[in-house]
Amino acid sequence: MKAAVLLANGVEEAESVTIVDFLRRAAILCTTFSVDEREITGMQGIRFFADEKLNDSIFDYDMLVVPGGRESIVRFQTDPKVLEILQRFNEEGKWVCAMCSGTRMLEAGDVIQRGRVTGYTGYEEQLKSGVFTDRIVERDGNLITSQGPATAYPFAFALIEAFGQDTTTLKERLMYSFAKGV
Repeated sequence: MKAAVLLANGVEEAESVTIVDFLRRAAILCTTFSVDEREITGMQGIRFFADEKLNDSIFDYDMLVVPGGRESIVRFQTDPKVLEILQRFNEEGKWVCAMCSGTRMLEAGDVIQRGRVTGYTGYEEQLKSGVFTDRIVERDGNLITSQGPATAYPFAFALIEAFGQDTTTLKERLMYSFAKGV
């Protein structure tokens, strides 16, 4: 079980850090790959480091995750390697996962193919090759999508569950059940 998370300058910190944190808590090998330098400055100006610069070892992973962030998505869309990775993961039936503006990469990579997807408010106009839903997390075949920063927790749980793991204990440890009443 190995998950790769794509990063670039302008990535949404709340999404990317939550995803990596939860996957690692679930003992899933999770590596961050940057299309820019290893030091990343997120959408809110927070600096952090990617584990690796983007390289072909990413093809050894079982899951590709694209967090949102308007600037990072523009960067991803202009990188032919990112589109190649998306398409290859999809062709091989590996998990292709995106949230918020990251879902636009699924459209750019032509991987939705009439599947059910969700994304940021108003993205039904941008994700035209899919069937857009208003669900917080949508799972269809090998695609998992989610809406935005506030949905990072349920999205990360869905990624863990895609690897066949139960998330009950993790949710309890994180006091996730208390969030329902907020």
